[in-house]
Amino acid sequence: MLYDDGLPLGSPAPLASPVLLASPVLLASPISLAPPRLDELAMRSVAPNLADALASPSQPRLLSLPSSPPRSLAPFDTAPDPRRTAALSLPPKQARKPRIRVDLQARTYEGLLRATMDKSRESYGVGLLRFHQFCDRCSIPERDCMPADRLLLAAFVADAVGTLSGKGIRNWLNGLCLWHLFNDAAWHGDEGRLPSLKKAADRTGVPFKRPPRGPITKAHLRAIRASLDLTSGFGVGMVTGFYRLYVITTWSSTFGAEIGNTAVSSSKMSAQTRGSETRGFRTTFRGPVTYFSTVLAIFGLKKFAESSSTSPLHKTRGFTRDHPYFGAATWSNATACFWGCRRLGELVISSPSKFSLEHDTTRNTCTSFSCVNAHDVVSFHIVWTKTTTILGADCVLTTTMGDDADLCPVWAFRNHLAVNHSPPTSTPLFAYREHDSWCVLTKDLFRRTTSATFGTAGLENVFGHSYRIGGSVELLLAGVEPEVIMKLGGWTSLCFLIYWRRLEQILPQRITAAWAARIQAFASTHNHSYDTLALNFEDD
Repeated sequence: MLYDDGLPLGSPAPLASPVLLASPVLLASPISLAPPRLDELAMRSVAPNLADALASPSQPRLLSLPSSPPRSLAPFDTAPDPRRTAALSLPPKQARKPRIRVDLQARTYEGLLRATMDKSRESYGVGLLRFHQFCDRCSIPERDCMPADRLLLAAFVADAVGTLSGKGIRNWLNGLCLWHLFNDAAWHGDEGRLPSLKKAADRTGVPFKRPPRGPITKAHLRAIRASLDLTSGFGVGMVTGFYRLYVITTWSSTFGAEIGNTAVSSSKMSAQTRGSETRGFRTTFRGPVTYFSTVLAIFGLKKFAESSSTSPLHKTRGFTRDHPYFGAATWSNATACFWGCRRLGELVISSPSKFSLEHDTTRNTCTSFSCVNAHDVVSFHIVWTKTTTILGADCVLTTTMGDDADLCPVWAFRNHLAVNHSPPTSTPLFAYREHDSWCVLTKDLFRRTTSATFGTAGLENVFGHSYRIGGSVELLLAGVEPEVIMKLGGWTSLCFLIYWRRLEQILPQRITAAWAARIQAFASTHNHSYDTLALNFEDD
C-alpha cells in the first residue's frame, strides 16, 4: 500500500504536504461476514487514528457518522460496521495536534499491534463485536462509546451475565481494554460495580464452563504408532481424505474465511493471485484481499505469510500411502508433546501462512544429546511458549525402557531427524520431506490425523492440550516429583494442579508412598526389619 505520492509506508512521508491514508470510514467497505478478528476490528480504530496523525491539523475530516442499524445477537453473525470506529468522534482526540514525525507515529501503532499475538487479537475481536451490538441495541450515542465509562461497561457486563461463562465475559472486557489502549483512551473496566459484576458472571456462568479435557493415555499413543509407517509415510489407518481437509483448512486460515467441512469450489481454489512488496518481504495473497488485510500486511503482521510457488514450505500434494516421511514427523511430535509435557502449539505451527521465526521452532534450533543414568536424553530449544513468550524454553525428552520402550520419545526424535534429513535451516521442526520439497505438519493436520485414529480404535476423543495433561499424569503415576514436572512442562504457578487427572490413582499412590517411607525410617531407627512378614512376634 502506498501514499498518494507513491511512497511506501516504510519511508518518511513529506511533512510539508501530508496526505490522508485511506481509512475504513472513507472507503465505506462492505461488512465482512467472516467471524470477527481483532486484526481487522482493531484496525478500524487504529487506521483512523493513524490517518489522524498523517492528516494536517487544519484539514477537514468526517467527525461524526451515523451508527449502523441494530443487529441480532446471533454468534458471529456480522462484524461491526466499519463506520463504528468511535475514535473519530472522540473530542479529546480531535483537539490533539501531532508533535512528532509522521513516520514515528506510524511506528507507534505498528508496535502496538506487534505487542499481542495474532491468536489473542482474533479472540479479543469477539468482545468488540458484542460491545458494538450492545451499543446499537441500546441506542448508545457514538460519543459515549469511546472511552466507555464505568456505567456503560457495567451495563454491558450485566446484560451478558448468565449467558456465558465468567471467563468469556472477562475475555470480552480484555478485548475492549486493548481497543481503548490502541486509541490512547482511559479504561474504566475495573472501577465501580464492575468487580462485583465479574464475580456474578463467574457464579452464573458455571453451566457454560467446558468439562475438563481428558488426558492422552499410553493406549492413545500406541494407537497412533500402529496407524503410522514410521519410515515411509502413512500407515494402514490413514486415508487420502486428509489431504482435502488440510487444503480446506490451509486455504481458510490464509484468507480468514470460514469454510466448514465442505469442499472448496474449484473457482475459489483457482482464484487470482495478487502479490505486494512490503518492506523487503514478498507476501502473496490468494483470493480476494480486503482493505484491512492489506493494512495488516503493510504493518508487517503477515510478513511470513509467503505462499509463492518458490517456497518449499507451502507445497501440498496428495496424502497417499506412499507419501514419504509423514509418519516419522507425526510420531515424534506426539511423543514430544506427551513426555515433554508441552503444548501442541509450541511444537507445530498453526498454518503455513502464519509461520514466523519469532514464534515457531525450526530445525536449526539448539539441540543436544546426552546420557544420564544410562538413559539417552535429547533437549531442544523452543523459541516461544505461552508463559515465557520470546524467552522460550527447553523441551527435555528422556529414553523410556521396559514396557514403554515402544513409546520412547528419544528414538522417535532421532528417527524423525534421520528420515527427514537435510532440511533448509528455516524449516519448521516437525516438517517432513516430500521428494524434492518440504511439507508443514500443522496443528490442525496433526489433530485430524490422530482424531481419526482414536475413533477407529474406539478411544476417547481428546484435544491438543490433552498430550500435556496426559504426560504429566503419567509422570506423576511414575513417582516423579511434581516440582520436576512443573519445570519440565514450563508451569510457573500452582495452575499446574488443575491439570491433574486420575486423582483416585495419583493421590493414594503418593500417600501410601509417604507412609511407606515413614515405616521404613522407623524400622531402620529401631533396628527392625522393613519386611513385616519377616517380623517374629513370638519372641516378645
